[in-house]
Amino acid sequence: IDTAASLGADIRILPAGFPHASGKTTNQFSVLYEWATSENLDALIIATGTIKIHLEPVEFLKKCARFSGMPIISLSIALPGIPSIMVDNRSGIREAVEHLVLTHGRRKIAFIKGGEQNDEANIRYQVFQETLAALSVPFFPELVFPGDFSPDSGKKAAELILKSGHKFDGLIIANDDM
Repeated sequence: IDTAASLGADIRILPAGFPHASGKTTNQFSVLYEWATSENLDALIIATGTIKIHLEPVEFLKKCARFSGMPIISLSIALPGIPSIMVDNRSGIREAVEHLVLTHGRRKIAFIKGGEQNDEANIRYQVFQETLAALSVPFFPELVFPGDFSPDSGKKAAELILKSGHKFDGLIIANDDM
């Protein structure tokens, strides 16, 4: 932000979600999308991975079409025809699993996933499974619990884990908010 300011740019960070998105915290900010026009902004950086979890891919692209004509950058999800800054979704999960297994000797690791529609969540889940296999640690599907990267889903997943009665000795959660 300091670099942008030194170049005369005025940066606005808007906590927004698309209209009709699921979840309590996203709908209250939907009005900001009505404000986000080329009359009010010179460019737009969309936290695509965060927003896309609430929408089907086709619906998400329709919503993004509203910003055509304005320079756009997508964070964390590649969108057709839009420059994207990609996130390394592999190394963090791989390092977390390796740490639990190699440093702490854990062998029965539970996992709280992100939403099925989220590309980042699917990559993280895949890497979780691949890393267990590479370390010759068994994968237990009954220790995989649903989430959607929101704090509420993390709480629900934790409740499911406790109610399940399944024993585990490590836990990996697919993002920081859960």
